[in-house]
Amino acid sequence: MEPFLRMNMGKIARKLEIDFLSENPNGIRVVKNVSFPFTAYIIPRNCMSEVSDVNLDGIGIYFLFNENRNQVYIGQTGNGKGRIQTHHQKKDFWSIAMMFLANKDEWISLIDELETYAIIRLEKAIEKGSRYELQNTNKKGRKEESLTRLNEIKGIFSEIN
Repeated sequence: MEPFLRMNMGKIARKLEIDFLSENPNGIRVVKNVSFPFTAYIIPRNCMSEVSDVNLDGIGIYFLFNENRNQVYIGQTGNGKGRIQTHHQKKDFWSIAMMFLANKDEWISLIDELETYAIIRLEKAIEKGSRYELQNTNKKGRKEESLTRLNEIKGIFSEIN
């Protein structure tokens, strides 16, 4: 498994609830962990016609991946539905989106740092020779030292991973 997406393989049990929004198991999926404030939305690009039926309220970060999962775009949003629709119209490379959204009022102060940390992690993986290519050309070169809530961000990112 690539270093950027390596999961914590510790002995912490997690109960996940996965909702399939259609009869298609490869369609849009909603993943919830009752002990984690972010809800994950897995949105295949070929299911964009179904996005209008999904509640993508909240604030969070998202990842866009190409078909081979080696090109990644990392962003933040306060309007998941609008953001994914914009990327559908303007970015051709991606085939699947993963959004992690939470209550805006509680998490707005962390989202910029969470996005920055995700980009830093991907850049470090690239430096170590991973197969990933970062699509965000305007957000490269940020430093962990600039993050004021690094320990909290690391914990959240670990759960997202």
